[in-house]
Amino acid sequence: METLYQIAERHKLPRPKFMKEPKTENHYGIEANAYNQIRKLYKLSELGQKYQPISLEFLGLKDEKGFPKFAVYGLEKSRCNISIKSSTYDSFGGGVKISDSDDSSVPAFCYGHMKKTIKEMREKHLHPKLRGIFGLKSGVEARMSLSQEFMSVIPQETKEKIEKTKEEDGFSFAIISESAGWVVDETVRQLPKNPDPLVIGYSYAANQTYLIDTFDMTSMEQWIAKEFTE
Repeated sequence: METLYQIAERHKLPRPKFMKEPKTENHYGIEANAYNQIRKLYKLSELGQKYQPISLEFLGLKDEKGFPKFAVYGLEKSRCNISIKSSTYDSFGGGVKISDSDDSSVPAFCYGHMKKTIKEMREKHLHPKLRGIFGLKSGVEARMSLSQEFMSVIPQETKEKIEKTKEEDGFSFAIISESAGWVVDETVRQLPKNPDPLVIGYSYAANQTYLIDTFDMTSMEQWIAKEFTE
């Protein structure tokens, strides 16, 4: 079933910037799907007046090592962690097969856009270790963990925007920052280069991601100097 916006685009009609809130009375049960679609469109239209929609396709970008180019944090955790595991087992049909799994602190509405990069990491770094010189053997496990710490203070005005957005129903938030260098197991990383993070919010009601704010990374030393010196 086409949405109202799709119908408007197909007929080259102007796409409405704002819709009236749909009335819920005096409709039959058979219309439930249509009214749910209309409510979603209304929510999209309403939120579109307040926030700028943002596509998260850029989260699929990779750095020069093939790792995710961006680190993604929830508001309550200062560490972005991505763990992948591959192991071999004897299949019932005969032969040895590989089982893959992963675990991440990245909010779910963001992690899906990073899946392709994670899959390529696994195939490049873990699967060759399982195969080894003599091919697959059952009972072998390979793991890789990427981690990165958020070392900044969020400006008060940005926090106020986040708190105001929390008043909307069904929003989840994430901080996205360009990777300053992943810690891969015991690998030494370069010092952070203070990128400019994005604050995004995901509306479950509208099934849309919005840009809430951007801010300059402030190192802990800069923040202390500003807040605790005269």
